[in-house]
Amino acid sequence: MAGSAELLLSPPPEEAPLSLPAELRRRLDCRLLPLLSGGYLMSVIDRSNLAYAELQMRDDLSLSQSSFGLAAGVFFLSYCAAQVPTCALVSKLGARRVLAATMLAWGLCSAATALVRTRGQLLLLRFLLGFPEAGFYPAAILTLSLWYPDTSRSRASTLFTLCATLGTSIGASSSGALLQSLDGALGLAGWRWLFLVQAAPTLLIGLLVLGLLPDSPAEARWLTGEQKKTLAALLASDGSAAASLPLCAALRAALRRPHTWLFGAQHFVAAQAFYCLVYFGPTQLREVLPSLPLSLLGCVGALPSAVSLLVGPTLSERADRSRDADNSPSRGRFRAAWLGTTLALLCILASGLMLLLGASLAAAGHASSPRPLLGMPPATLCSGLALLATWLAFPAASFSAGPFWALHHASQPAELRAVSVPLVNSIGNLGGFVGPYALGALHALGPGCPPPPADHTFRHAPRRAAAASSSGWPGECVESWGWGTIIIAFAALIGTALTAFAAGRVGLGREGRYSGLAPRLTTSPPLVLTDAPAARGAEDGDTAEARPRGATAMAAPAPPSSST
Repeated sequence: MAGSAELLLSPPPEEAPLSLPAELRRRLDCRLLPLLSGGYLMSVIDRSNLAYAELQMRDDLSLSQSSFGLAAGVFFLSYCAAQVPTCALVSKLGARRVLAATMLAWGLCSAATALVRTRGQLLLLRFLLGFPEAGFYPAAILTLSLWYPDTSRSRASTLFTLCATLGTSIGASSSGALLQSLDGALGLAGWRWLFLVQAAPTLLIGLLVLGLLPDSPAEARWLTGEQKKTLAALLASDGSAAASLPLCAALRAALRRPHTWLFGAQHFVAAQAFYCLVYFGPTQLREVLPSLPLSLLGCVGALPSAVSLLVGPTLSERADRSRDADNSPSRGRFRAAWLGTTLALLCILASGLMLLLGASLAAAGHASSPRPLLGMPPATLCSGLALLATWLAFPAASFSAGPFWALHHASQPAELRAVSVPLVNSIGNLGGFVGPYALGALHALGPGCPPPPADHTFRHAPRRAAAASSSGWPGECVESWGWGTIIIAFAALIGTALTAFAAGRVGLGREGRYSGLAPRLTTSPPLVLTDAPAARGAEDGDTAEARPRGATAMAAPAPPSSST
């Protein structure tokens, strides 16, 4: 009888969540994603164009690889410090004003980089650039969570984050062309034109965001009254429309949750390897293919991003459709996020191994002539395999981003997302400082590079190729890149394994949607339907302090207190 009563009083299995109507989703995609994605695309271009500018500015500013790594990484110190304060302004000023202001500010700061004359000025402007860019990504991710319900959020997040890939592709192809075609125009070096030209679209999109982006679905003139009601009901069903807590209270609550640190740690280990590819990829590609003109170098660097755009949305939608016995997509999203990152890191590790092997074979080739493999010398073949491994790393990393943030939103209380998103992004993007700086330092600690010939400059690729064939340079530089890449990728793989183990300990990937805070943050206790143990509540990671003794099955979380 007790078992029968328990069965009758337990809540029924969760029904499949309703999805957005096709017409409503189309309107959201057409009105929101172009503005947010365009801004994110320019954010990626303006922070990473330093990688291609370095090919020429190295001579003008006398930059070593370690000092360039510091210039690339110092951006993330201010970027991480300003995340939470800037994103907190969204609830006070609205997404439209915050996103537009950040874009206009970093556009001006990026354009000012064209005026630097010393290494110190470069470091200062890179540090200042991080402050306005800090607010855009978490504010945009938060905006998506306020417009898209849980059933469509992974797809929307993937389409948005793919603009990082698109930005890498467009930035790479356009940067190479700008460096070569505008070098010397009006007496300015090509790298100075690069910063000026690529800052202009940022300023334009910032003005468009200010004029066209609504602050909430209720203010969207392009939605009908019925569509607003449908969207509000879907958002309310998964807790996306819940009111946020005051900043200090929400920050304390988010820092106490292990999920926040878990997502931040995983973001950190992935970011340190990814930004090594972004900032040092062009330099490594230049040393592997020294005779390639700058315009073609940019096109080659854009190829992996183009592949990511083809496979990313499809794979992310499959992660959303993969559901477990509780009809939750969390397990599929967890596998997609962690396995995608693992595959990307394995590809980066393989790239480092091929660089190291190719440099070793090239050095041995001066004494003996190794037999060709597949019609090419072994050293050349290893260089090609290194490039292929790098190209495969980009699609894997891009695919994992959408499920990662969708899983974050589903596992964090809705009231904490306004601070959880920038907090996780702050912790994670510290890897953007550690990775490039560490790779530059490891390169300096490696075997080192012989000094290039006196008539060598980075603007003359044919002369550089002749120097490489006669003196062995830059093969020994490639060997240093190989060692550094291997060390960073291996460390990131260990970090990913540790976060996967920790995710299993806290039940991440086995829990359903988490749409409310613990009852201790509300004014009234939840409605208790049964005293029997509830398997799903245990899997959701609810602690003893988050639930009154004996209360295990809840009809719904209580609304947040207005006085909290």
